Amino acid sequence: MSTIISLMYHGFYANEEELERMPPADRGYAVPVSAFIKQLDLLQSSVQVISPSQVDTSKPESLPERCVLLTFDDGHASNYHYAFPLLRERGMTGLFFVTADFIENRRDFCTWKQLHEMAEAGMFIQSHGKSHEFFSEHDDEKVLSEFVISKRLIEEKVGKPVRAVSFPGGRYRSENISAGKSIGYRFFY
Repeated sequence: MSTIISLMYHGFYANEEELERMPPADRGYAVPVSAFIKQLDLLQSSVQVISPSQVDTSKPESLPERCVLLTFDDGHASNYHYAFPLLRERGMTGLFFVTADFIENRRDFCTWKQLHEMAEAGMFIQSHGKSHEFFSEHDDEKVLSEFVISKRLIEEKVGKPVRAVSFPGGRYRSENISAGKSIGYRFFY
């Protein structure tokens, strides 16, 4: 049986000025670009980094015994400026979960054009909800809205299907999975 280790990243910074530009709440999740490069090189030399498409289409027995999936939450512009080119240089792909309301509306977050470019280059752009509010704290109607609106926006702007969601804060209720499945989500992180 395969074990898939998912490494989750948020934002990256090349210098202290870039780190200081991030909102204080986001800084604790940010990784120096130099550390990310070392991590990618170590992963590439020691374990198989799989594509999100392998999770989607593979039977568990066809995956390596131990493998790594790279994921990125929120949609910070540093994902486009740093993670995207570094992954491409190494022939790797990533699973980028974006918060629909943040795109083009929050300083230092990706644009739809950037996300479309990433998707065209083989990256996977998926949902991190509409607002980044915790699914566990909302009624069924609000949860369905988070699922539907983020899915529709990402599919419209990026031009690729959305079948995965990463729950903001990892917080959800079991019935949220059923609601997500009912509108076409297949993978829940």
